[in-house]
Amino acid sequence: MQASYPNPRSDPAISEEKAGHDTLFLVHIPGNAGGSIRKALGQYGGNHRAYHHQTASKLCQAFQSARTKQLFCVIRNPIERALKSWSWCSRQSTWHPLVSSEQAQVYSALFASSDPSTFFERVNLAALATVCHHFTKQADYLDVTQPVEMISFDSLQAGLDRLVATYGGKPVVLPTKKMHETDRPSADSLSKLAVSNILDFYNDDNALWQNVRLI
Repeated sequence: MQASYPNPRSDPAISEEKAGHDTLFLVHIPGNAGGSIRKALGQYGGNHRAYHHQTASKLCQAFQSARTKQLFCVIRNPIERALKSWSWCSRQSTWHPLVSSEQAQVYSALFASSDPSTFFERVNLAALATVCHHFTKQADYLDVTQPVEMISFDSLQAGLDRLVATYGGKPVVLPTKKMHETDRPSADSLSKLAVSNILDFYNDDNALWQNVRLI
């Protein structure tokens, strides 16, 4: 499985083209509050529920609305996102679409029993990203020539309000509680080597986040 086609669980055959939001189309990057935003967008219908965790180019191939509406995505601190991905991978359901049930049980147990500092000190993130879409670089999802508006994970509602003010359409109001919340260590608990390895691999993502958080 290639990182440019990161999630086989999303199938365009079960994702009918529907009206969706008036002006906006989400590029759902895993680990970046996409579940909460899809729930907020879901009040208007749309295709965001079934077909997600795909690159922008795949979305544009699958849906006309992705080509006619404004694409947007959420960008997150790559260290926080890496920790979210590490925690998410302790669930068997994360691995089931990617490997056999037996392998999913083993992989999830390995993540659940690991220490995040030791994990990120030793793991080959480039190799891991080819088999688990949660570790794919955020920048890799934005593989289109048309502009994709980016908002910061740190100010989601303000970013959504800005998009609606700019492009029009109905308000997008986040649920009071984020979906798919997971308990995990803080970034401060990571060793210097672990942080360095994360930032080395996600260098492009860090640049995106540093820019978008200033908007």
